[in-house]
Amino acid sequence: MLAETRAGKMAKTSRKKPAAGRRGRTLRRALWIVGGALLLLLLLACGASVALHRILTTGKIRQWANKDPGKLRIEYASASGWVPWNIHVTGFELRNRDRNVEFYFRLDDAQVSFSIFALLSHELRFTRVRGSGLDYRLRLRPDPALKAEDHFAALPPIPGFPDRPLVAPEDPPAQKSEAGKKADRSAPASKAASAPAPPPASAPEEDRSSRPFRLKFDDLHIDGVRQVWIDIYRYRGSGTLDGSFDLLPRRHAQVGPAHLALSGGDLTLGKHAIARRADFEVNAVIAQFDPRSVHGNAVWPFITGKVRLEGRLAGLEFLNYFIDGEPRLSGGGGTVRLALAVEKGIGKGSLALASKGVHARYAKSDLRSDAAFRIKIDPWTFAKDRIDFSGSHIELTHAAEGGTGPDSRDWWGKFDLPSADIQSNRPAVLQTRVSLNCRDARPLFTLFDTDLPGWARGILKLEGIEATARFAVGKSLLEIDTLDAKGGSFRIRGHYRAKKPAKTGAFLVETGVLAVGLEIEGPSSKLKLLGAKSWYEGTEGGRR
Repeated sequence: MLAETRAGKMAKTSRKKPAAGRRGRTLRRALWIVGGALLLLLLLACGASVALHRILTTGKIRQWANKDPGKLRIEYASASGWVPWNIHVTGFELRNRDRNVEFYFRLDDAQVSFSIFALLSHELRFTRVRGSGLDYRLRLRPDPALKAEDHFAALPPIPGFPDRPLVAPEDPPAQKSEAGKKADRSAPASKAASAPAPPPASAPEEDRSSRPFRLKFDDLHIDGVRQVWIDIYRYRGSGTLDGSFDLLPRRHAQVGPAHLALSGGDLTLGKHAIARRADFEVNAVIAQFDPRSVHGNAVWPFITGKVRLEGRLAGLEFLNYFIDGEPRLSGGGGTVRLALAVEKGIGKGSLALASKGVHARYAKSDLRSDAAFRIKIDPWTFAKDRIDFSGSHIELTHAAEGGTGPDSRDWWGKFDLPSADIQSNRPAVLQTRVSLNCRDARPLFTLFDTDLPGWARGILKLEGIEATARFAVGKSLLEIDTLDAKGGSFRIRGHYRAKKPAKTGAFLVETGVLAVGLEIEGPSSKLKLLGAKSWYEGTEGGRR
């Protein structure tokens, strides 16, 4: 019995040994497989790292992205890195053009991370960018009718593009197939007229056979912003930029949320300085839009943000860019403060200017004064180029005529604008009704260079004139209508229109039974002493 028991145990032991050996061999094989896989992954990672470094140093990314350099072009002085989450780039430049704008930016130095897998879907995606030394330039592609040389001289140059931006192409007439033409010929006229128009053909500059690279910056932070030049406005100083953007040339564009903060720099318009040592801050979002269907000012409803500007006003000379003819402005240094909130292309806010020593030069006289502007903006409709600033207030103080005149006392005037707006696409760009309180009527007669009778000169010495009038200002146009001014026992009514080369006007000065008329025709003016009131009421403005 004992022998049988020992034999049974030995048999069981002999059966266990082969099973344990098999498990050991299986474990060893698994370890070899895992080790081999890890080694393979390590080799692949090393190979990918070497390949990435070679792609960067040989500029292969530029070759992939720059399929259509007339639209999108990327350049850099040097790039190095062994892993996609830590790439060092110097002299990075990006240039782009769509139907609306041309823009360019350059980064002196940047540490970037990008997605390798995004390249497989034709996308260059930077997941994180930390850079320094930014130069950003953007200019609108002009309307074919625009020929103003001073406008083009104020625009930023973009390396590789012509100095003058190319005119945005117009959509060609829609093309119909032969089947469509036959259907039109056979269909009744009423049905043809009511049929929906076919979609417009592609713009000539768009080649649908080429697939552009999508460009995305997910997390962008830049220190040392040196310059931001947007169309005719240029800021040079220092600041920071944070944000993101998504660009697929000719397909869609999206920006933000983005935050730009600049301080201590100069804001200019062409050769004219607007502000010195200015602080400028923008928070903005541009919702995704399709540049093929959204052109020019139609992009504004996609924009929401806030703008703040504070600094030293360099002067009012920059306004000469917008004034065609008289007066020519100079001087006027002081302070400027702008606060504007924009909601889907509709802006509301305020602008405050304080100017000292404004010099306005006319052909017949010079005027100097201090000025304060409190402009209420509500609303600014960007898509229509229209600003409503009803409820604004303007004060002129210490005003004096530069030439000889009947009175050398300082002049002052306070102007309230119950209704006022600017719209660029009409002949009278500025239209406003004015309610004013001023020292006397000297500026009116100084501009018209008229010798009044002795009794009428008394109005020039009255303390306090109150008046209402309607003003319209446009290209080569100045119109004063329904002027009605009263001071003491005097009253002035009148109207004036100057549109190059013609000038016409009529004014009536009354006190008691005395009246004198002033007729302006071309470069000359003459007095009406007999029947002045009847003469004035017979003029067009007098009848109104």
